[in-house]
Amino acid sequence: AWEIDLKELTFLKELGTGQFGVVKHGKWRGQYNVAIKMIKEGCMSEDAFIDEAKVMMNLSHANLVQLFGVCTKERPILIITEYLSKGCLLTYLRDTRRSFQATELLDMCKDVCEAMEYLEFKQFLHRDLSMLYPENLVTSFGHPDSEDGVLMWEVHTLGKMPYERFTNSETTDHVIKGLRLYRPQLASDRVYAIMYSCWHEKAEERPSFQVLLGQIMDLANEDV
Repeated sequence: AWEIDLKELTFLKELGTGQFGVVKHGKWRGQYNVAIKMIKEGCMSEDAFIDEAKVMMNLSHANLVQLFGVCTKERPILIITEYLSKGCLLTYLRDTRRSFQATELLDMCKDVCEAMEYLEFKQFLHRDLSMLYPENLVTSFGHPDSEDGVLMWEVHTLGKMPYERFTNSETTDHVIKGLRLYRPQLASDRVYAIMYSCWHEKAEERPSFQVLLGQIMDLANEDV
């Protein structure tokens, strides 16, 4: 289905609020668990939304959230996607009362990087590397700004906020001066080196997702 009939949707509990609006858990046709994203008016043009959603319908990867369809005939516009019961990875990392092995954390990064490498190949790249656990399915759409290294940092700090002690302007000054995020305790020197390579001042010096994936897989095979 592309255009989903609003009458086929049942809205259940709210899951959270994102950049584009509220996300709710719901049912489609009374049987399929779905996530329903209610797009805030004015946050993006309708034409841009339709164009990106059409591309998303043609994307298929084990680590990408599947788009089932949209509701565009009423407002707010709705995006209906696969529902992942464990929710956001970073929330999961913060709230789970157990320790994680270094190999588990690296595997999460690998799963995301595999999806991003696929999107890079398809020339459809993300701005926001939000993702969901346990399947580590990448969600949201847009274009990247080498946030992959920051995501690796967030994973290896179990969901900490980057530059949490700084305001946005202080963070900008911090980065312009060449200062970078510290090495997380759970990240080895080699894992940190991969993160750090993503924060090169010149975008052309940053690794592609294909290169990153190769580096992460090399480490994973060595059980680092």
